[in-house]
Amino acid sequence: MNKFWIFPLLFLFGCNSSSNEIESTSSTFNEQKYEWIVSKNHLTGSDNPFPFVSNPTMNSIEDVVGLLDEDTVVLISFKNEIKAYPYKFISPYEVVNDHLENIKYAITYCPVTESGICVNNTLNNESISLVASGFRYKDNLVSFDENTNTYWSQMLLKCIKGQFENNFHEQLPMIETKWKNVKKLYPTALVFTPSSINQNSNKTQFKQSSNTSEDERVFGVLDVDNISDIKIHIYRKNDFENEIKIYQKYIGNNNTVIIGNKELDFIVSFIDSGNSEFAPIQNEFPIIMQDNSGSKWNVFGVAVSGSRTGENLSLSKSYLASWWAWKDFYSEFIHIN
Repeated sequence: MNKFWIFPLLFLFGCNSSSNEIESTSSTFNEQKYEWIVSKNHLTGSDNPFPFVSNPTMNSIEDVVGLLDEDTVVLISFKNEIKAYPYKFISPYEVVNDHLENIKYAITYCPVTESGICVNNTLNNESISLVASGFRYKDNLVSFDENTNTYWSQMLLKCIKGQFENNFHEQLPMIETKWKNVKKLYPTALVFTPSSINQNSNKTQFKQSSNTSEDERVFGVLDVDNISDIKIHIYRKNDFENEIKIYQKYIGNNNTVIIGNKELDFIVSFIDSGNSEFAPIQNEFPIIMQDNSGSKWNVFGVAVSGSRTGENLSLSKSYLASWWAWKDFYSEFIHIN
């Protein structure tokens, strides 16, 4: 697994919609016509891609304006470099393509379902570059890659039209935290802002919240061992305390560790193929846990001391999204209580 990590900041925005079927806009890769593998009854919008954002210019924290302390930001770390992507600033585009070193990735954020992920932009040795297609599946972002002529459902985490249909995204570790924590804990972070690109968009509009419990963002870990009957393990921010707290369990065949902290406003989930047991570490953030061999691990899933120094934990298929959206996409949920 590549050493690569992310954090998010939260905002509520909406997107345009009108029913229509997508027509493929590229014939450069493959002339074969593919059909949607999801119900067209749940597809809305039009073939009207949002502005394409790639390799944006990043700004220092001192130059950032327009963010509140409680806003949610995504952080990505590779080696000693930290990049921050506030959801508030991603919303007009919904997808940002970027890179650290030689790792290419896309951060996608759907302001309707309030879901965000980071995915690897290298697929089967092909480079992809995603853009919000203008379509939604169950009100959730559908992204499009022109190079491979493929369409991807964010919350399903997979291709829903094109040659890679039913292939899952490779997620890269991503963590959400508040802007005030970024300023305090990562003062050298480079930040994506409206000045990072030279394009403007009027595609978004404010989305009013109507039901607090339905709009609550919860963390889901997907058990994809049975593709036809995916179970979602749900964790709420209230399941965590103002100290680092760990839940460890087998989800499918994977030894899964779910770690969070209510005060720092983050939840992350990793898979350990070594079947270690983990205990939380307090007051050493970004170091958050220790395994039974004595190795310490940071919030990015990297061992920073002990016999496993330099190892990376794999990221589970997981993300935060509004509770109503989870229920639209999936039917079987497991909660710790």
